[in-house]
Amino acid sequence: KRILQEFPNKYFFPTKHTTKPGMESSFVVCTKKEFQEMVKTDKFIEYSKCNGYYYGTSFQSVVDLIVSGRVCLLDVHPQCLPHICTGTLRPHVIFVEPATEERIKDLKHNNPDALPLSQRKFHGSEVRELRFNSERLLRRYTEFVDTIITLEGLSYAADLIDQVTDRIVSQPTWIPKKWLQTT
Repeated sequence: KRILQEFPNKYFFPTKHTTKPGMESSFVVCTKKEFQEMVKTDKFIEYSKCNGYYYGTSFQSVVDLIVSGRVCLLDVHPQCLPHICTGTLRPHVIFVEPATEERIKDLKHNNPDALPLSQRKFHGSEVRELRFNSERLLRRYTEFVDTIITLEGLSYAADLIDQVTDRIVSQPTWIPKKWLQTT
């Protein structure tokens, strides 16, 4: 979310869908039947159910942003990567890993506002567990990851993401041959 704050006219999240009434200002609200039909017809990049309501990100909302010339940001669970890393979307996947235990201690002491709220409260064993889980995810999904950024602070990470995006937009990029075969 920090990148949206720092670059509000450049980066955008796609519109999400939900079955929860009263969410029209932030979501496309639809009926449970409509949502389930969209799931059956593979219209979502990802979806989930929480407290009895469905939430999801449609392929079309991502395509609409891309076609409009905007930079679309997706914050998805890694298990969605095989589903989105195709010739249709051609994403550049940035994996944001947590800082080391020592760096988090340093930031907590010298610049706590640089850390996400969740990491400000972490202690040694929690940081080690977070790093362990992060490394496990990276090993499992490494074939889909194009860039790795270490979260050394929110503004720092936002700047790095912006630099990576500028490079992607301005320079030729290699893509897997199989992506060309699926279009």
